[in-house]
Amino acid sequence: MMKRTTINVLLRVVLLTTMTFVMSIQTAGAQTKDPVDEAFMADVEKASLQNEDVRKGGRIFGMAPKVAIPLFEKAINSSDPTVRRVAIISAALCYDTLKDYQKAMQLLLKLARQGDAYAQRLLGIFYNEQKDYQKAVQWFTKAAKQGSSGAQFNLGVCYYNGEGVAKDYQKAVQWYTKAAEQGHDGAQNNLGNRYCHGEGVAKDYQKAVHWYTKSAEQGNADAQNNLALRYWNGEGVAKDYQKAVQWFTKAAEQGNANAQFNLAYRFYKGEGVAKDYLKAIQLFTKAAEQGIAGAQYCLGNHYYKGEGVTKDYQKAVQWYTKAAEQGIASAQFYLALCYSKGEGVTKDYQKAVQWYTKAAEQGDIDAQNNLALCYTNGEGVAKDYQKAVQLFTKAADKGDASAQFNLAFRYYKGQGVTKDYQKAVQWFTKAAGQGNAKAQLHLGECYYFGRGVAEDYQKAVQWYTKSAEQGIAEAQYQLASCYDMGDGVPEDAKMAVKWYTKAAEQGHMDAMYFLAVCYEKGTGVTKDMQKAREWINKLSAKGDGRAKIWLDKH
Repeated sequence: MMKRTTINVLLRVVLLTTMTFVMSIQTAGAQTKDPVDEAFMADVEKASLQNEDVRKGGRIFGMAPKVAIPLFEKAINSSDPTVRRVAIISAALCYDTLKDYQKAMQLLLKLARQGDAYAQRLLGIFYNEQKDYQKAVQWFTKAAKQGSSGAQFNLGVCYYNGEGVAKDYQKAVQWYTKAAEQGHDGAQNNLGNRYCHGEGVAKDYQKAVHWYTKSAEQGNADAQNNLALRYWNGEGVAKDYQKAVQWFTKAAEQGNANAQFNLAYRFYKGEGVAKDYLKAIQLFTKAAEQGIAGAQYCLGNHYYKGEGVTKDYQKAVQWYTKAAEQGIASAQFYLALCYSKGEGVTKDYQKAVQWYTKAAEQGDIDAQNNLALCYTNGEGVAKDYQKAVQLFTKAADKGDASAQFNLAFRYYKGQGVTKDYQKAVQWFTKAAGQGNAKAQLHLGECYYFGRGVAEDYQKAVQWYTKSAEQGIAEAQYQLASCYDMGDGVPEDAKMAVKWYTKAAEQGHMDAMYFLAVCYEKGTGVTKDMQKAREWINKLSAKGDGRAKIWLDKH
C-alpha cells in the first residue's frame, strides 16, 4: 500500500497575495517537478483572479475547509472552464481533508473521464487510499501517459510493490525513469535505489550515484542519506568520509531517521568525525524515537555500558525491548541477559529463555551459547543436556570460543553425549587456540593426564602457562605444581612459589597450603614461619582440615 505519507498527498495552501492562492501536490521533503501540477497551479492563480468565490475559498481552505466548500461549489457553476476546473478540484480536496472520500471522488470522476491529468492522478491517489489498487493503477496510468511525473512515480511504486498489478521491477524502472527525467526527486531517489540494488536493471553504482545526487540536490532527505552511504562505502564514487558526513547531516537535519542513525554511528565510532558520545546519543535518541530499531539497540547499549550517559539498566531495558520487539537479535540477546542477571528488571530466567530463544533462532551465537547454558543448568527451562549440546554445537560450528569450550566440556563429562575425550580435546583445542582461558586449562589437563591425547607434560605446561597468564587460579596452581615436581619443565622452586602465590591470592586452597609449606621449609623462598602461619590461618578460615593439622603441629 502507498500510504499518504509515502506518495504524499499533501495539500499546501500558499497565499501568494491577498488575491491569490496556490494548491500543489508534492512529494515529501523536496521540490517535485510535475508539469501537470505546474499547469494546475497556473490555472489556480488565473481562477483566483477571475472569481471571488475561488479567491475567498482559497483564503480559508487550510483553516476551515467546511466553510470553503460552499464557495467552491458555487464557483463550479461558472461559465469559465478554468474557474470550473479549479473549483471542482478544490472542493474535492476539501472533502478529502474532511475524510469524505466518496464526495471527493465523485467530483473528480467527471473531470478525470474528460481527460484531466491532474484529476486522474488525484483519483488514483484516492483509490489507492481506499485500497482499490487496480483502479488506482488505471488512473495513474492515464495521468502518467499525459506526462504527469507524479503519476509516473506513483505508477512506478505500484509496479515495484505489486499493488494493483503484477510485481514488475522493469516496468517500475521504466516509469521511475520517465518521472526522474522530468526532475521528480522521489523518482530519482527510487531509480537510484534500483540501480544500487540491481532491481529491474543491472546493478550500477555510478548510475545510482547520478540519480541520488540529482534527488539529494533537490533536498530529498532519503536520497541524501543514500548518497552519503555511497560516499561512505566508496560505491560508484571514491570513498570520502567527509562528503558522506555532509550528506548524512543534511538529511538528519530534515529529520530523516535513517540518516540520524547513520550519523550517530559515525560519532560513536569517530569515523569521519571526532568521536563524540554525546552527539551520538542525541542522534540515536532522535532516530530511536522514530522507531529505528538499530538506533534503539545502540541507545540501549549506551545506557547499559554507561557510554556518554550515566549507566541506567532500566533505560537500557526499555530501549532493548523496543529493538527486540522489532526483531533485532542482538537486542534480544542483551534483553535476555538483563532478565538473567536482574539488571533493570526483576530477575526472570523464563523471560531470559524466551528472548535467548528468539535471538538464537536468528542465529545469534551468544544467544545460542547462553540458551544452551540455561538448558545445562535448568534455569528457566527443564534441564536438558541434549538440547544444550545441540545449541552449543550450532554456536561452536560458527567459531564461537565459549561455545566450543562448553561443547568440549560436555564431551569431557559425558553430559548430553557419550563421554569422548578425543572429541573433547578437539573442541578444547579450537577454543584454546582462540584464547579461551578455561579451554587452555582443560587442554593442559588432557595432556597432563593423557585423556584423549598421548600424555605430554611439556604440552600440558604450555597450555597451563597460557591459561595461568590470563589469571585462571587452577591453571596457576597446576603450573606451580609442574615447576615444583619438574613435570614438563626443569624443577624450579622459585617459579613454583611465584605461581602458588598468584593462585593463593585468588583463594585457591591447595595453592595456599603448598605456599605455606614453601615458607615453612624455605623452598624457593627465604624460610618465614610468620608468612607460613599467615597463609595457614587464611586456609583455616576457609575450613580446610589441613590447616588444623598444621596448626596442631606448630
